[in-house]
Amino acid sequence: NLETLELQVVFTTHSPTIVDMLDHEHVVLCKRRNGCTRELEVSVSQIQASFFEDHGINRSAYYKFHQRRNSEFLFADFVVVTESPIDAAVVEYLLADSGNPPDRLGISIVPLDGGVTHGSVDHMYHLLRELEIPAAFVVDRDYFLPYSKGRREDSIDNRGFPQYAEEVQPNSLLNEIVEKPNERIRLISDLRTRPSAAMKDLIPRGFFCFMW
Repeated sequence: NLETLELQVVFTTHSPTIVDMLDHEHVVLCKRRNGCTRELEVSVSQIQASFFEDHGINRSAYYKFHQRRNSEFLFADFVVVTESPIDAAVVEYLLADSGNPPDRLGISIVPLDGGVTHGSVDHMYHLLRELEIPAAFVVDRDYFLPYSKGRREDSIDNRGFPQYAEEVQPNSLLNEIVEKPNERIRLISDLRTRPSAAMKDLIPRGFFCFMW
């Protein structure tokens, strides 16, 4: 009914039901923070009108992926994005086992339902950055590098581990998060042969990459 009014309507809500009905362009996120001159300040963030064009994102594919799951991350202080629900369960267990359950830390763990097709990692990465929500991304190495022989089952070595090509997956964010070509070349090499070293480089950029 609000959308049928020929008016600009502004309302505040903490309701997940309402938030999940909204397009992201229509959300203005307000966060409390400690200020330098005042005890309490409010930061305001919103994606730009040119968001989809700026990042080369197909709007209809974007919303087909999100399925209006806004409340999973808009109310969080920190978001952990994983490739699948299984990965999300592992991260949640590790946090709880360390004595830091996600809800106590204001962390929301958002799984991408078993894959990174159609730019789903890109969608979350750009959206969370635009809204200034801190985030980390947990992915497998094949998010960054393709398998050496195309398919995983054809790229297994004699120890049973998959091998990777020395090139960047076309849909990954590697070229964006590592802007310097020499650093990118080194990271690609490390992802292939020294995954522990690659992980150390990726963590400051907000990515955690499983070895196997």
